[in-house]
Amino acid sequence: MSDGADELLLLREEVRLLRYRFNLLVEHSSEAIYLKDLDSRYVYINEAGASMMYRRPDDLIGQDDEGLFAPDVAREIRADDQHVISTGQTAVIRTMRAMTNGTRIDFLTVKRPWFDGDGTIVGVVGTTQDVTELADAQREAAEAAEGFRTLVETMAELVIVHRAGAILYANPAALGALGRRESDLTGGMLSHLARAKDRSVVAGLGAGAASRAEVGFLRPDGAVVLVELSDVPASWCGEPARVAIGRDVTVRRRMDAQLQDADRLAAVGMLAGGIAHEIRNPLTFVLGVVRELAASTGDEASKARLLDVVDAAERIEAIVQGVSGLARPDTDAGGPVDVEGVIDRALLLAGSRLRDRAVVERSARGNATVIGSERRLVQVVINLLVNASQAIGSGHTMGKVSIQTAIVGTSVRIRVRDSGPGVPMAVATRIFEPFVTTKPSADGTGLGLWVSRGIVAEMGGSLELENPGAPGASFLIALPVATAPQVELRPLAVRPRLLLVDDERLISDLLSDGLSGTFDVQACDGVAAALAKVQAEPPFDIVLCDLIMPNGGGERLFQELGTLGVRPPMCFMSGGAATPEARQFLERERILPIDKPFRIGDVRRRLLIALGARTNASE
Repeated sequence: MSDGADELLLLREEVRLLRYRFNLLVEHSSEAIYLKDLDSRYVYINEAGASMMYRRPDDLIGQDDEGLFAPDVAREIRADDQHVISTGQTAVIRTMRAMTNGTRIDFLTVKRPWFDGDGTIVGVVGTTQDVTELADAQREAAEAAEGFRTLVETMAELVIVHRAGAILYANPAALGALGRRESDLTGGMLSHLARAKDRSVVAGLGAGAASRAEVGFLRPDGAVVLVELSDVPASWCGEPARVAIGRDVTVRRRMDAQLQDADRLAAVGMLAGGIAHEIRNPLTFVLGVVRELAASTGDEASKARLLDVVDAAERIEAIVQGVSGLARPDTDAGGPVDVEGVIDRALLLAGSRLRDRAVVERSARGNATVIGSERRLVQVVINLLVNASQAIGSGHTMGKVSIQTAIVGTSVRIRVRDSGPGVPMAVATRIFEPFVTTKPSADGTGLGLWVSRGIVAEMGGSLELENPGAPGASFLIALPVATAPQVELRPLAVRPRLLLVDDERLISDLLSDGLSGTFDVQACDGVAAALAKVQAEPPFDIVLCDLIMPNGGGERLFQELGTLGVRPPMCFMSGGAATPEARQFLERERILPIDKPFRIGDVRRRLLIALGARTNASE
């Protein structure tokens, strides 16, 4: 055999091996590999391609895609084939196809022109991968990423992603709390947003695996936002980063400060209540004796001087009454409240704040009674008067504060107006929200109007700003008018026996003398002596007892008499320093005590009302 023939045999063997290897590669490929003619009919398709369409290769030769896919999908595949044939360009196609058996498969297909030996396009060469699992994983990852982003975007907590202190992302809660736009924050340094004393803390957040700190951030308007911040390592766009997650604790810290102030005020209130109690007993005696002297003297000059003493003592009485009323915890469900009396007390207690700043003008058209807490309504009016004083400010020119009351239909209206600059429109819409104020932080917390509106609402009324944006703020309280109950009294047949129980000798003597014309008064200085009298003497018609005394006061006597089964009607006197137990007793038994200092005539009337008796006596 010649050398040429040997070389030819070697070439044929090499071609055979190449074809074998090529067919082996194509037939065992996990990708679908196929040839289509100019009419999109399959000329060749490997095992993997036929399996994707749930067919055998021989079943597909000579067929197009119409019997394999849904009609609209088959038309789309043919259009892709014809585009490659007509343009000679390669097409990369990512699709999800519905098969005739109802399944849906994600395909990644690459189609190229098929050239013959002369370079003429005779069909399409295609490769297709089943990427369903990959597509499902990508969809799941995308859904998880979208879900995570939605969670972060809707979180109430602040979320800030940063790398080396430079901000990469801030969620809407962070943008809102810091008062910034996204473009203002992205790329900037987180530490630059903090107040000066906290910048080193923020700069050091990334030093450890995780860190926590409370940081004050500055808003563009200069306000400080307190944020409880946790900073942890994270990954962002495939690179190491840090995530700072924070909670706005500004309101909580203000509330903490308010609670501390409330605790201090409660302690001061208890002290004030104790002092008031000590003042009231001697003041009751002084007022009673001086009034008696003024009534009995015939010397007009002496009478005038004694009445001056009464006037001065009554001023002390009003101040003590106001202070002790504000100091007393408000646990009662409310009762009749004299509106003009409320304004009297509020002006008395707020007078020092107004005296050097404004002239107070007061006008009243009709007196009314409302149902609620007198102490809390006084608190509301004081707050409005103090706000008016602060709005006017201090200066050489005196301002003006007017307080008017009027009955309109079934409501009583209290209007407090000042000559200050008024409430700006921007603040007026939020003036009754907590921590909103037009005053410097040293002068106000922004809670007064919020609390006041709540108190008025509890009494069934409303508190409104009448003139937002206008000079001279005008606040209007409207409360429903209460109808006073009518008490029917019957005439006395004989002098009722009165058991008077008070450990203060001066008060006991004053009451014994003042009430002896109407009652047969039997006085004693404590619960033990009172019980002995009840058991040893004829029955008493009524009892007048001090609420707080050594070795037990009014509540103990009330319980003991009930145990003995001889409890007559009882009235109680209070100097204002009632213990929590005594206040609970009064509330439980629905008892309204007689406050010291008192007028003898008022005490007599309360006793007669308790007995259901009619009297013409008055003082």
